[in-house]
Amino acid sequence: MTSVEDRGNIMPPTGQTLEDFHGSQSISWSGISIEYAAFRQLNYAAYVDYADVRTGNRETATRCADIAFEKLWTIWKTALQESPAARGWEQLREQVEDLSVCSSGHDWMAHCLLQADHADAILLHRRLGLSVTETAGLMGLPDYAVRGLLRTSDRMLGALPPCLAPVVAELVGA
Repeated sequence: MTSVEDRGNIMPPTGQTLEDFHGSQSISWSGISIEYAAFRQLNYAAYVDYADVRTGNRETATRCADIAFEKLWTIWKTALQESPAARGWEQLREQVEDLSVCSSGHDWMAHCLLQADHADAILLHRRLGLSVTETAGLMGLPDYAVRGLLRTSDRMLGALPPCLAPVVAELVGA
């Protein structure tokens, strides 16, 4: 059995189930597609980092990423016909939203002030330091859409009352 940190970096042996590997719903890995395995490997760490900022807890973040990928696997064929990145991001955001709290002392306030796509773009690009292209790839959006989200977010944040200046400064990278 692997540690939590290793889950995103390896795949279980053929025939093992997600229940054996993650302790949740049973889905056979024996028929896993190489595309899914590659997608998971490429995105797992960023999913956990995102969820960690949103929830403030690395263990919870790992659990959110695991569940998001398990749900993505159940709809993988459909996701391939649409956008695996967008569907995966949708699954992750769904897992994190219920566990993310906008309260005094919370380390990340963008999701309390902005719409989800805007706040996600800021979190990935400015907080986690991903490029616009990497941010777009994770969210399943074109680069120009992420650039637009970032510009629009800056305008929305600039229109907030001065009492929020310290929060706004962190979010716009000032």
